Amino acid sequence: MNQLKPRLAKLISRVFEPIIEIPLLITISTMVAYLNGYRWRFLAFLLVVDAVIPGLYFLYLLRSKRAQDWDITVREQRLPLFWLSVATHFMGVILAFWLNRQPLANILLSFWFLAVIFTIITQVYKISLHTGVNTTLVIFSLYLFGSRVWWLLALPVIVSWARIVYRKHTLAQVVFGGLVPAIILPLSFYLLGVKF
Repeated sequence: MNQLKPRLAKLISRVFEPIIEIPLLITISTMVAYLNGYRWRFLAFLLVVDAVIPGLYFLYLLRSKRAQDWDITVREQRLPLFWLSVATHFMGVILAFWLNRQPLANILLSFWFLAVIFTIITQVYKISLHTGVNTTLVIFSLYLFGSRVWWLLALPVIVSWARIVYRKHTLAQVVFGGLVPAIILPLSFYLLGVKF
C-alpha cells in the first residue's frame, strides 16, 4: 500500500501532463475555429508554434541535460522553455489578429496572458504548471460545454494531490497554480469580450 500512492501519483502526473494538455487546449481551440470556417493552414501554423516548437525544445533541454528531469523540477531550468513558449505563442496571437480571426484571437491572447503571468511568477517562485494547465483546461471546457462537464472540476484536485504525493510541489505551489488561471482566464475572457 505504501508503494501504491507514489505510483498512482506518478501515473496521474504523466497522464495529465502539460506537454500533452497544452497542445490539447490549442487543438480544442483550433477545432472550434475550424468548425467556424477557419482554414487548416492557419490552424496547422498554430499547432506548430504552440506545440511542436516548444515540444522539440523541451526534448532538447532534456537531452542536453539543461533540464534535470522530465518534470523540470528545478525552477530556474523551467524559464528557457517558458519564455520560448511565450514568444512562439505570441506569433500565433499576432497572426490571428492580423487575419482577423475572432474570437480565436482573443482566446489565444487570454492563454498568452496566462503564460506570461506563469512565467513571471516562475522567475521568483516555483508554481505548479500541472495544476495550472489542468485548471485552465477545466475552465475552458466549462466555457465551451457548460455544466455538462461539471465533473471535470475534480481534475485539478486530483492532479494537485498527485503533485504533492509525488513530491514535486508543496500545497502552496499547487494552490497557487490553480488560483492563477481560475482568476486570470475568466477575467481575460470578460475584458476581451470572448463569447462562446
